[in-house]
Amino acid sequence: LDFKAVSFLDSEALELLLRFHEEFKNRGGRFKIIGINTICRDILNATRLINVFNVYEDIHQAIKDVS
Repeated sequence: LDFKAVSFLDSEALELLLRFHEEFKNRGGRFKIIGINTICRDILNATRLINVFNVYEDIHQAIKDVS
């Protein structure tokens, strides 16, 4: 999921992201987030969701990580 056009994450967005993450995981996939700005990264850090989601700087890093 490319976040370059996302400027802020509220609780509803975080809940939706968690649902996406769980759905991908349940189907054997990986939910990856790329291109988040400083504000969104700070929100993920503050909520500790940065440790739940797979967050990458860009698409190239996300593709390289196949683990």
